Order: sequence, then structure tokens, then C-alpha cells
Amino acid sequence: FDDAGGVNINEYGAYLQAGKSLFEDRLRLNGSVRYDKNENFDGQFSPRLSSVLTVADGHNFRASYQTGFRNPTTQGQYIDLNVITARLLGGLPQFAQKYDITNNTYTLESVQRFTDMIVSNPPNPQNPASITNALGAIGQLQRYSSHNSVKPEQVQAYEVGYKGLINDNLFIDAAYYYNKFNDFITQIRVRRAAAPINLNPADPSTYLPAINAASSLLSGDFNNTFQIYTNADTEVEAHGAVLGFDYSLPRGFNVSANYNWNKLITDLGDFVNDYNTPEHKINLSFGNRRLTENLGFNVTYRWQEEFEWVASFASATIPSVSMIDAQVTYRLPSLNSIVKVGGSNITNEGYILSAGGPNIGAIYYISLTYDNVFRR
Repeated sequence: FDDAGGVNINEYGAYLQAGKSLFEDRLRLNGSVRYDKNENFDGQFSPRLSSVLTVADGHNFRASYQTGFRNPTTQGQYIDLNVITARLLGGLPQFAQKYDITNNTYTLESVQRFTDMIVSNPPNPQNPASITNALGAIGQLQRYSSHNSVKPEQVQAYEVGYKGLINDNLFIDAAYYYNKFNDFITQIRVRRAAAPINLNPADPSTYLPAINAASSLLSGDFNNTFQIYTNADTEVEAHGAVLGFDYSLPRGFNVSANYNWNKLITDLGDFVNDYNTPEHKINLSFGNRRLTENLGFNVTYRWQEEFEWVASFASATIPSVSMIDAQVTYRLPSLNSIVKVGGSNITNEGYILSAGGPNIGAIYYISLTYDNVFRR
């Protein structure tokens, strides 16, 4: 960021909500609208509608349509950072102008395709086949001739779900959602050639100058490679579902599970895919709050699958995560207190949740809670 000038952003907003019950309170309708204004962007209206239908005692269906927005982060607006291999740039107009971001630049995805072809058969004037290959490689390059300054991302979210209690001992909650994004906030990576690549396939005299100019794209650093915030130029779709249940067993035992599925439908192409969400996640729990009069316990198994993490700071494949959490609770009625002993990831198998993030191990704890106020 600009340390001399600082960054100040002013925002304001307003919110209105109304609701109504119909059909002897079996149908509940809610509507709301919100307005938000950030000084760097146009104001945003976000209307929302939701309904809950009770079909029987303990059985509810729900549906909602919501709109929302996401402003670019402060970093996404103002960053100007040399990270050696590239320069990270905020998406406000002044940064694209400062570095002339469309001047003789090519998308990094196309540069990679060009590089792969050149490395497989380096150009040699004495080898006509290698020159033909180099010309084909140049044909892979995609000019980045126009840039759109970053603006708020818009989303339309549709959701349907069910929540119910069966036989007074099985609770189920299930939902499906579909999200449609416009102006999805992302980043584009580009690299500037040292000279214009003026190739005329009909004029052999342009071959070697064009190949020499294009060869400057083979290596990059913060002087010729930029990663700048912008918005995807296509509609982006994602969907997912959640399924959870909680089952009460005899003698106070309880077992529960939930499953989350999240899937990005759209291929973002040359844009950076920073969805950064595992497709599948599962939690399983087993416990008893009253194993004896004063003793309780709970054990939870958590798992998420491997996924790709892409960000301006770092990109990597995040390995799957599998861990066990456990807690034992002991009540001390005479002291109005509860002692808890437990741990997260008790097997101490290190894991990471993001590229460049810490390797997380076990966390063990002992707590004493004294409550002589709300128990009176």
C-alpha cells in the first residue's frame, strides 16, 4: 500500500425488513432490502425473499431467493507489491494506468502454452522445423488488450431445504443451493514482451524478429509480470448441498453427522480460479452429555478432501485433512463448576488449510467454568 498517503474508505448503508404469517401461521414470508455505498464504487441494492412452510408439527420446508454483493477487499483495490516473480496490483484504475497494464502484454496462461512449445523444440535458424514450431507457439499467445477496473461482485442465491424431527429422536436438516455470480472478483496474470511481436505469416522477414521479441516472455519478474484484480467477463455458477442428522440413542447417547458439498460449475479460463473450497467435507460425532450423573464426553471426526488453493500470495494443492477432536466434561455441583479436558486434532497429525498457511498440530486444553449466577 501507499505508506505515505494511507488508505481511507468511507461506507454507509441502510436496511429494511418486513414479514407476514399466513394460513394460521403455517406459512411465514419475509422480505428485506439493503442499500450499501462504498466511496470507490456505485451503490448496491440487495433485495431478499424467504419463506418457511410448516406441513406438520416438526416438519418445515424452506425456500429463499437472495441477492448480495461483495466489494473488493482493501488489498484487491490498493495493493502494489513486488513479490520478486511478479508485481501484485489492486484493481482500481490508477494501478492499471501506472503500469500501463495493456501495453504489449499477454495472458500468462497463453505464455505458458507458448513456453511449453518453445522448450520442446527451441528455435534454430538452421532448423526450419524449429522455426515452424516457434511460429506456431507465437500463435498460442493471447494479447491482453483491454482491462476492466475491479468492481463489486454480484450474486443471486437460490436455496431450498427441509428441516424435520422424526419420532422425537431423529433430527434432519437438508438443503440445496445454486449461486449465480456476475462480475466475479478474480485476478488476471499478464506478462509484457520486451518489444512488439509483429509477425506477418506472409512475410518471412518478420519471422526471426517476432521470435526474438516473443522469447522475452520466457522469463518473468516484477518488471514484466503483473497479477491484477479484475472481474470475470462471464457469468460464474456454483452449487452445493448440505445434509445433516442428529440421532438420540437410548441412555443419553447421541450420534450426529453432516456432509457438505460445494462445486464451482464454471471454468474461469485465463482468470485466476480462487474459489478455494474443498468439494466434499464430512463431520461425524458421538457422545453422551450424561454418561453418569456428572460425567459427559464427545468425540468428533472431521474430514475434507484435497483441493486446489489459488491466491496472489501462493498457490498449491492442499492435501486432504482427517482429524479427531475429543472432550470430557465433569460437573462439580458443590462448586457450581464444570471442568472440561479435551483437544482438537488429538493425534497431532499436522495439516494445512491454505497455501502458505501454518502447519497446524494438536491443541489440548483444560478449562474450569464457574457459574453461580444463572444457576440460581
